[in-house]
Amino acid sequence: MPAAIAQFTIMDYNDITVGATAPANPTVDQLWLNTSVSPNRLSRWSGSAWVLATPTSASQVGAEATIYKQAAAPAHSNGRLWLQTGVVPNVLWRSTGSAWEKVTPTSPGEVGAYPSTDGSNLENRIYSAEQKITPEAIVNTFTEEYSKDDTKAITKGIVTMNRDGITVSKSTSEINSQLANDGVTVRDGDAPLAIFGEAGAIIPKVESNVLNFSDKTGVYYVGGAYPYKSISECLNTLFTRNDKIHIGPAGYPNSADIYIEVFGNINETVRITGLSGRGRLIIRINAGVTFNGNFELYGNTLPIYIIGAAGAVIKNPGNVSGYMFQISACKYVQINNLNLNNNGGYYLTDVTHGSTVHFENSDIIGCNYMAQANNASSVTVVNCKGNVVSGVLRLVEGAKGYISGSAPAGGPLEYSTNKFVFTDGTVARVNSAYSPPPIASKVFVQVFNGATFDSLHHGTSNVSTYYGASAAQNRWDSSTGWFDGRIRFGSEINNFLNGGSNVSIRMRLRRKNSSHGSSGAVMPAPYNHSASYSSGATRGGWTGWATVPSSLFTSSGATLTYYNGVQGINGYAIWDAVEVEVTVTKQV
Repeated sequence: MPAAIAQFTIMDYNDITVGATAPANPTVDQLWLNTSVSPNRLSRWSGSAWVLATPTSASQVGAEATIYKQAAAPAHSNGRLWLQTGVVPNVLWRSTGSAWEKVTPTSPGEVGAYPSTDGSNLENRIYSAEQKITPEAIVNTFTEEYSKDDTKAITKGIVTMNRDGITVSKSTSEINSQLANDGVTVRDGDAPLAIFGEAGAIIPKVESNVLNFSDKTGVYYVGGAYPYKSISECLNTLFTRNDKIHIGPAGYPNSADIYIEVFGNINETVRITGLSGRGRLIIRINAGVTFNGNFELYGNTLPIYIIGAAGAVIKNPGNVSGYMFQISACKYVQINNLNLNNNGGYYLTDVTHGSTVHFENSDIIGCNYMAQANNASSVTVVNCKGNVVSGVLRLVEGAKGYISGSAPAGGPLEYSTNKFVFTDGTVARVNSAYSPPPIASKVFVQVFNGATFDSLHHGTSNVSTYYGASAAQNRWDSSTGWFDGRIRFGSEINNFLNGGSNVSIRMRLRRKNSSHGSSGAVMPAPYNHSASYSSGATRGGWTGWATVPSSLFTSSGATLTYYNGVQGINGYAIWDAVEVEVTVTKQV
């Protein structure tokens, strides 16, 4: 009988078990090498859980903390390091848990570049200079660094020579100077502070948005090849927000003026608001210059003078209000020695809210009234001439007028019968001596098709969602309600008409291409306006043209509705497009 053979495996539970899954029924301090992760991880059984015996993070082996390299600061964590990459050179910071402390020095003092004290004399100066020559300019740069009385300073200057002249600037100041062929200009940043040129003028410095003069007169040049292309550009450079002028010490009124000299023809609307202080603002239109535009003067306690030399002209280009001058809550405005052509506007001047306006030696044409005044304002007319249609002054609500010497011919001195106009003896009525240049006219034609379409339940403002962006008129049959088709326009047609004459407007509608209504032509049914269409429209087709009054199209837009109470296919239609053709004659 053969001998029996047996095989036994003897296992020490202190051996390391290798596998992807944890051993079943482990004993205390048994070791397991987890091969399911890379690198493999060694764990020990504590009797209740597997405890890592292998480090798995940088902190567990004493590695350095991660440095966050980015432009924006990461969230705070005590000891966290951040390399700020948004600046050059990059700066290293450490978090205290609530604030960032700088690790990298970024200033000369932080690296001991200067001694703490070096006596009262200027010592330890460092000079450097560099010259760069390019096809555009020669640039000289100099740097001076020094320490005095425990203070440190770095002065950097640049001298630039190019085709515009020679410019000198210094880093410790915004002030720079430029020598050019038309004189010397001193600037604060981009704003001129002083110009020494053909007029020998000195322009004072602007500080904290307040213009301060000592004993000089400021003169600014506008138009043509001069520094400023418009009065508005000049004013904005001077005052930023147009709010303050403090001019000269008391007792020197003759030196407390700002002159804006207009030497070239310009086109603009000038708005001057909230100027106060001592002195005067004087806008002078020089000989032969034509200023096409309007003046809007609001809330100024500083006196404003608009004066002209021989042949100077201000012409209204034809704005919405028709005023050349709108003056409200102004202490004193003088308009002197000018040819004023209001170009058909009703009032040359609108004077309100206690303003005082003085006209002198001016020739006025192209208006119904020279001025309208109210709210306790006053208007003075001295030695003026011209031609007005309805009268010289129109005074209401406590306004007063004073006329001396002569006044424009045409219409009475005052529109009102309340006799608010006072005269100094007999007032001569003198016709205009100003002959404006011939006015050329041109016919403009434009088609407008931008409009909003919807349908209202008849007699209400309730919009029907059934028709969408379409205008349905009347109703199809007794199972549907009555509808008002509505078409709305913006202000663009009124804006196009502004300043024009010989206006002609016609419009037509397109019928929606659908099975609704008659297959034959259906006429539009105007409800809140009058319009006679030459023919109706079949499905998808256009109606004939209808002439409509220009009064329909106001500055607020226009709303046209369609409904006439006719039921059935002959009165029912859906409109989904419109064309408005406008013809107008304008002066050019």
